[in-house]
Amino acid sequence: DFVFQRGNDVEDGKTLSKSWTDSFEDIEYPTSNKVPWYSYAKNIKNVDFLYEFSPHSIGGWFYNAANLISIDFTNFNINRLTQMWSTFYKCSNLVGSPICSNNVVKMSHTYYNCYKLTGSPVCGENTVNMTYAYANCYNITGSPVCGDKVTNISSAYHTCRNLTGSPVCSENVTNAAFAYYDCSKLTGAPACGNKVTNMQAMYQGCYNLTGSPVCGSNVKTMVYTYAYCNNLTGAPACSENVTNMANTY
Repeated sequence: DFVFQRGNDVEDGKTLSKSWTDSFEDIEYPTSNKVPWYSYAKNIKNVDFLYEFSPHSIGGWFYNAANLISIDFTNFNINRLTQMWSTFYKCSNLVGSPICSNNVVKMSHTYYNCYKLTGSPVCGENTVNMTYAYANCYNITGSPVCGDKVTNISSAYHTCRNLTGSPVCSENVTNAAFAYYDCSKLTGAPACGNKVTNMQAMYQGCYNLTGSPVCGSNVKTMVYTYAYCNNLTGAPACSENVTNMANTY
């Protein structure tokens, strides 16, 4: 067990193998390999919070913790949380549902390669960056989410093959490359805000999308945007600013 607690007492029947002492509720580590337990990440299987814990950032905390299975969030207060970049990066054995505070700004790579994660994706009201947030989360279900402040959803749902519902894209998104690549169970019509400039492979392999293709007025790149979208109807769309349309349809 990997335990967050106050004090140094070890639970009965357990042996302390390594410990770190710091004000982890108030620290934001600049990169994923800066957390003091980084080199031990692959040894972590279960995480417990033995007291109410209200961190500001958990960016990179469990980066590459490939053997992490479960986290007990009972005493975890997410209200102060603003940073979740790469928190569960490549936690390929993590089970349970995603969490995200309304105050979280950075969600880049948060659940990247969390193959066993289930439940529906979540996104805070203040989230700006969702790059690769749920990429390769094969088993999450429900509909995609995208807050009004999100600007980057590139590869956000890449290969989320069990997502259902309709794609979403806020009016502030500028980069949507590969956003829904291979999300083959999505239905409804494509979405694209007017600020989007990159739609590369945004909907490639979304076989079950219906409705008409869309293209924001500022899009420049449409390479493979609608490749293999066999059920789309209506007329093709293309902005005056597009410079590359290789294999768009």
